[in-house]
Amino acid sequence: EFDNDPEVRNCLLSAAEIAIKERIWVTHNEDWLRAQQAKILKQQLEEAEGGPPKKRSYKKKNHGRMGDGTVLEGGTPVA
Repeated sequence: EFDNDPEVRNCLLSAAEIAIKERIWVTHNEDWLRAQQAKILKQQLEEAEGGPPKKRSYKKKNHGRMGDGTVLEGGTPVA
């Protein structure tokens, strides 16, 4: 449906433009890419050595209800 739309036609990149844009992005984000690869390799090495994968524990925060007076009364709800 967008074949005849001039705006869409101007937004699409050619193969050469895609290669240039990818090379720029990879060069700009090289440090991040290397860190991600190192993290993945470390995790795979730990799993290969027989260590169980680490489980993350998340604590649920206990937030008071809006308007219950806990802020004014030092943390205990007002009846």
